[in-house]
Amino acid sequence: MGSVVSANDRVEPVERQEFQAFQQRTTSEESDDFRSPKNRQCTDVFFLILMATFLIVLGVLIIYCFIHGDIYRVLNGYDNCANVCGRQNYKVKNDPRFACLGIDWKYENLLLVRNLEYYSGNTEQVQKICVHNCSEHGDYRQVFNRCLPKKAVSSVDSFISKLGWHDFFHEATEDLLLTWKEIVYLCIIGFVFSVILVALLRFFVGFLVWVVLIGVILFSVIVTGLLWYFYKQHTDDRNNEIAYFGITIANEKKIYYLVGAITQTIEITRLLILE
Repeated sequence: MGSVVSANDRVEPVERQEFQAFQQRTTSEESDDFRSPKNRQCTDVFFLILMATFLIVLGVLIIYCFIHGDIYRVLNGYDNCANVCGRQNYKVKNDPRFACLGIDWKYENLLLVRNLEYYSGNTEQVQKICVHNCSEHGDYRQVFNRCLPKKAVSSVDSFISKLGWHDFFHEATEDLLLTWKEIVYLCIIGFVFSVILVALLRFFVGFLVWVVLIGVILFSVIVTGLLWYFYKQHTDDRNNEIAYFGITIANEKKIYYLVGAITQTIEITRLLILE
């Protein structure tokens, strides 16, 4: 080693001033190499000012409504005397319109509306009172913070059932209860892969972009082919038709596969054209 490294090649400390001068020289050389675009100026100034003005006005309105309003008038409702349910109400002096205002409804946080069927534009015909329990006042059922007649709720349930929404939500709830663990596992796996991809993008940008692009295209092509295959299979197979409320299960599945296949074909075509 002594024959390779001479005495003049020793590493020695330098003065602070010399190091600062070297730093300034390096910075000036880098700044000389930079070529900025000519005639640079701010863009979209008008819309930036417009957005800032909108946000300021929105903030002022929110603060004003928060100070002078009461969100519980919407959440809990109020009776005929404007007493808010679930709140301690206070009297308004020297105002005969609110003579009955000031009732303590702290423990009555549900609004019950009576005589709604006789409503003909005059709010005085409707009786609104704050109650603690809906079932104590006849055939009423609690819906959020309101007490609604059970007949009206049953009519709504019947209407939803006729539209088929009841079966849809029932099946969706059952699917979530049966597969919530798998959904959580898939979310965790997707999050881990996302973190890994973001970390690898620092070192293999071009390679990862091409891998993701090719993978998405191949996956889309495979899904499109499978959907068309299942549609063709259900079209040819007539033995799976089982009557279910006047509509066959096979026909329903065939329609689902057809819609999915057409949608996926349009998407993969658009993806290939854009790429």
